[in-house]
Amino acid sequence: MPVFPLIRLGRDRFATAEFRVQGELDRREADRNVTLPELCATIDDGALFCGDVEPPVQEELLRLIGERAAFPSPPRTPTTTGLSGGARLAALY
Repeated sequence: MPVFPLIRLGRDRFATAEFRVQGELDRREADRNVTLPELCATIDDGALFCGDVEPPVQEELLRLIGERAAFPSPPRTPTTTGLSGGARLAALY
């Protein structure tokens, strides 16, 4: 299942990239600047969304692709992830 970390940029746009978990996190593409409808138009199967996935974002993703949208439970946001998560993400670059 692809993983899409979402970082809110403003004006209904998000930074994201596709990752896959195959023993470790594998980046599949460069960063993108997209709206949720643009992102969802590229998703054929299910996807896991994390990052800035507060309830209104989850509702929009569920409206766009239904049950194919999955979220961590509880949602992992920059606030709950903290510096250790940010450091792990920075190490991917």
